[in-house]
Amino acid sequence: MYNEEHLEEETAQIKTLRNQQKLRRKTITLFNAPIETSRYFSLIMLGWIRSGLQFLRERYIISTVISLLLLTSVVLSSMEGYHQKYMVPITHWTVLGSWWILLGVASSIGLGTGLHTFLLYLGPYIAQVTLAATECNSLDFDTWGENSFLCPPNSRKSEVTIAAIVSKVWIEAFLWGVGTAIGELPPYFVARSAKRSSERLKELGEDDVNDVDIVGVNDTNKKNGYFHDFKVWITSFVAKQIQSMFRHLGNFRFLGILLFASIPNPLFDLAGLTAGHFLIPFHTFFMATLVGKAVIKVSIQVCITRFSFSLKTVSY
Repeated sequence: MYNEEHLEEETAQIKTLRNQQKLRRKTITLFNAPIETSRYFSLIMLGWIRSGLQFLRERYIISTVISLLLLTSVVLSSMEGYHQKYMVPITHWTVLGSWWILLGVASSIGLGTGLHTFLLYLGPYIAQVTLAATECNSLDFDTWGENSFLCPPNSRKSEVTIAAIVSKVWIEAFLWGVGTAIGELPPYFVARSAKRSSERLKELGEDDVNDVDIVGVNDTNKKNGYFHDFKVWITSFVAKQIQSMFRHLGNFRFLGILLFASIPNPLFDLAGLTAGHFLIPFHTFFMATLVGKAVIKVSIQVCITRFSFSLKTVSY
């Protein structure tokens, strides 16, 4: 009898301690506890670095081959010779591709708080190409270098179609889309790790949505006013969207992720969390995100930007 009572008491204490830790985790934010949040972030980053080094150590053959290739490329780039004819374009496209991929990552990383590089970089680039092509009636101009976006004197005049402009900016837009797809991976891995550890299963599941609904209902009974009613409506709308996302991703998986990734969706980070929560395979999540963001969504954005910044539209 004593052992059973002691066991029940310990179970109650553990449950109380878990609830306290759960409430404590919700209060730890960058604004409320910047030092503690930075410390946890540093510990996590150190853990990831150790895991990465361990990964490279276990696969030393692949690491050695990649290191040798990088060293060879650096040596060849610094040496004079006939091979420079091929090294210059290879180096140019490597740097250019890395630049657009990093811009894509910066746009989508951080649960939607990243720098929106489409509005700052890719969008203006597409607009500049559109204006230059319409003005020159040709696509025979450089987009990089000293003579970028200048009409060459002996260029061939031709009708500039949507397909022609899309083909001119397709590589940059596609690489930017690849970067945005890569930037969506951290929420997926975080949710999958939490699901497998079973420590935060309820926090990443439907309990969060229910908590939002309960808060909105309770606050409605306590307060009045147009602003509060609008806030409650927004909260309820977001909660319904989250529930819909949970239901569609859990049932359709690849098609659901593809749908959410193919349209401008500020809640797509929740799709990554949901996919990780349901343990959707990595290749399914990443391929659907890649096709949706780097092919479908980018094509829509390119076409909209082209129509918005054509000379006819700007003159009008």
